[in-house]
Amino acid sequence: MQLERLTNLQKKLADLKKKAQVEGNPTVVVGYTQSYALAVHENLEAHHAPGKQAKYLEQPAKELAKELGEITRKVYTKTGSLEKGLLVAGLRLQRASQELVPVDTSALKASAFTATERDLESKANEAYSRSEGIKASELASAQKMATKKGISLHKALERRRAVRERRRNK
Repeated sequence: MQLERLTNLQKKLADLKKKAQVEGNPTVVVGYTQSYALAVHENLEAHHAPGKQAKYLEQPAKELAKELGEITRKVYTKTGSLEKGLLVAGLRLQRASQELVPVDTSALKASAFTATERDLESKANEAYSRSEGIKASELASAQKMATKKGISLHKALERRRAVRERRRNK
């Protein structure tokens, strides 16, 4: 059931992309590059910390639709560039979405990107590299803690996550 929904979502996104290319309209993409981003986004049954949630991109897109349209219009009016207007609106959506991302580490949040269609590959690669760097740093810190305290790497990762969670809830 859930896999079917994910497949349908991917098909819809691909169809929208094709339609925009055929019509020659400027396109801006807001997304996340971590391999698990879609699964986290679609899992409505997972428990998340207060203020964090599934549908972390879809919900703000719906809630901010009017504001995003207004941002696009204002930037277009000032610059004459619809693409710039869409890019600024996309960055607003990305920021709102990142506030809702349910994370144990910052890798998912750091994998967010906003790009025009022509810059999509490079921006997505930059976001992926940034998020992978965070994951590597997290692992190195946990390995250091595990060695220093004589505990397993798994236990060290759990402790680091618990500390981050306490800091977030202050």
